[in-house]
Order: sequence, then C-alpha cells, then structure tokens
Amino acid sequence: MAGAHYPHKRKWYRTSIWKRTGIRRQEGTLLLARARGLAPVRVAVPASLATLPGAAFSELRLVWDRAARRYVWHAVVEDGVAPQVTSATGVAGVDLGEVHPAALTDGRTALVISCRALRSCVQYTHKRLATLRAKQDRRKKGSARWKRMQRRKNRFLGQQKRRERDLLHKASRAVVDWAVAQQVGILAVGNVRTVGNGKRLRPEQQQKVSSGWSHGTMRRYLGYKAAAVGITVDDTVPEAYTSQTCPGCGARHKPRGRMYACRACGFRGARDVVGAANILSRFLYHEVGRVAPPPRTMYLRPFVRTLGRRRSSSRLDTADLARAAPSWVPREAAPL
Repeated sequence: MAGAHYPHKRKWYRTSIWKRTGIRRQEGTLLLARARGLAPVRVAVPASLATLPGAAFSELRLVWDRAARRYVWHAVVEDGVAPQVTSATGVAGVDLGEVHPAALTDGRTALVISCRALRSCVQYTHKRLATLRAKQDRRKKGSARWKRMQRRKNRFLGQQKRRERDLLHKASRAVVDWAVAQQVGILAVGNVRTVGNGKRLRPEQQQKVSSGWSHGTMRRYLGYKAAAVGITVDDTVPEAYTSQTCPGCGARHKPRGRMYACRACGFRGARDVVGAANILSRFLYHEVGRVAPPPRTMYLRPFVRTLGRRRSSSRLDTADLARAAPSWVPREAAPL
C-alpha cells in the first residue's frame, strides 16, 4: 500500500474489547469469555450498575490509562433512552477557545462559557509536574525512591485528568442547555484541528495550545450531548481568520487581549463572540461579516463554588434567561 510505514514505536499496552456476545452476568459479576478451554475473566459490577440486566452491557473495554499508568474498565451500557426529536430551526455559531472553552451566538444573543478553573487546572498540572520531575531526576533511575516518585506522579496526573474531564463535561452541558433554551437546532462549530494540532508558536504558547486545549474532547462531548436532545453538530466550518475579521467592515487584523477593536470602522466587541458570529456567517452565507454580534454578551460559569463545594449552575431554561440568574454575568461590549 502506497504511503504505508511501520509504527514509530511498539505499543506495549493495547485496548481489549468484549462485545455483547462475550459478556455474561452471574451473581453480581460479569463473565468475559476468552479462548476455548480458558476460564472467563470475572469483573465485579459496580453498585451503580448492579440493578441492570446482563443484556444492558453492550461492550466492555479494558483500557490503559496513560495518565495514571494503570488499566481501567470502560463499560458501554444501553440506558434505554431514545434520542429526542427537536422542532427547533435556529442555528448558532460556536467558537472553541483555550481561554474560554466556548463562545456562542445565534445572531440575537451571545454567550461565553467562562471556565477559568479549567485553565487553572492545566496550569497547575504543568507547574506541579515540573517540581515532581525535578525531584525524581535527583534519584537514581530504578531505585526505591525513584519508583516512589513515579507512583506519586501517576496519582497526581490521574487526579488532574479526572478534574479536567469533569470541567469539560460541565462546560459542554452548559452549551447544550443554552442551545435548547434558545431553540437552536444546529450548532456550527469552528474546525480548530489545524490550529490546535499545529506546531508553530513559541514554547510557552505551544504548551498551552497542545496540552492545555482539549478541543477534541470538547467536540466529542458536545456531539453526543447535543444528539441526545435532537441537535445537529457540524464541526467542519473553517475557523481561519474568524476572530481577526471585523464583522462590520470586513477589515482584518489580529486583536490583542480579549476585546476586538477594529482600526478601520471603530467596531468593538468581545473577541470570542466576533469569532462565533463569523463562524455562523460562514456556515449560513459561506463568507464572514454577514452576521453582526449582539450588543450584549452573557458570561456563564459552568459551576459556582459554595462553601468549598462545587454546585453546578449549567442547567438553564427560558425562565433563567429571562430573569438573569446570578450565574449569568451580563456585560456590555466594552473592555473586560
């Protein structure tokens, strides 16, 4: 085959998959079939899944967790809930970002998901990991102290990965809830694959984009959450120059900070909302500048910290939008 080549390096850990035909239920455990003549693999059923019948488990996977450096079980379970069919006809543009996970607009209202805790989690991971690596480098590789530091790194990386995943779930849920409240049937998401995967920035900025921007995970979470409520997600809209093009006069320049200020016509607006409006314009009219950003921008935190605990505030409905709940922070299109 033309273009085929050997793997760069050998993979020592692979994912093992058992499908429905190889899974049996027996007294609170799952029996996973192996080759003929070999005893099945026994897996204890968690308490949250103990009441489900054996036929509900459509797939079971044994996956290597690269962050925690251990195997974990992934269960694919049929919940029995059919996807909804929506009658909403609205279209909204979505601009995924590294500072703000998502900015949305349908031409009438604009929303910026402000999840600073996600960026703080990634920054703390880099800072703490550098400290742990410096301590480990002073130990002899393979010694007891070196292995103890390695286990400490694995626990920390696994914990941070779970925190990041939880925050991404909350942010994507806030996007879908806003779309349902605004009667949006199609989410046009800017394609940022070339931006997020490219290597052309300074080392500090490249670290933020490459390891601190989980745009692929965000798109995946948005996809299945939106499909459950009947919303279509189109993530093929070209994102190039959407945050640099003025929606008023079409002039292009790279903004500084979180505000966009056009030097030609004097337009001012939130940078992320300008990008979302141009993505919507490119999806509807195949060119930027045809959709004007709304004059007001709403900022939403996916959760609110109260007494040391996180209380989710991403569940929105029409009444919440009307009375501007405390988790919403309305701001005019002025410098942040």
